[in-house]
Amino acid sequence: MSLRLPVASTLVLFLSCAHGALGQEVRGLPTDDPTLKPRQYRTFDYLKACDKDDLSSVDRSGCLADVVKKLRVTLRSELQRQAADDAEAEAQDPAGGKTGLERAQILKRNNARTQKAWDAYFKAACDAVAEKWEISGGNGGAIATGQCMVRMLVQRINE
Repeated sequence: MSLRLPVASTLVLFLSCAHGALGQEVRGLPTDDPTLKPRQYRTFDYLKACDKDDLSSVDRSGCLADVVKKLRVTLRSELQRQAADDAEAEAQDPAGGKTGLERAQILKRNNARTQKAWDAYFKAACDAVAEKWEISGGNGGAIATGQCMVRMLVQRINE
């Protein structure tokens, strides 16, 4: 006797298995395109420090909070370096109908606008993770939110 599943059920089963397999295979890889920067930070490297079996949930969420603080410092440093690089446009010859000063001002304005939008996205995405845990009655919300923050900060640093 053979088991016959409807096509839709077979597709759902296949996609579920494929998604699980893919999720397992990509763990520990860089979070972003390695062509963007010569050295990519890896989310896995930051999360593994807090993923120890002997840590309580409170200790694990505290560990993640410490990692987030360090990553925020790294992000701030990267943004300052980018601002310094963009400020060098001021000393360059006119191009594109703009003086070096005008180009530097445009770059500064665009970077500030982009970071402001990213900050809003970061907050909304990780707040949604926290709320998901809150409404489902789970007790891992602080850990999941910390992991969200680590993932997003590493991605932003790698940009």
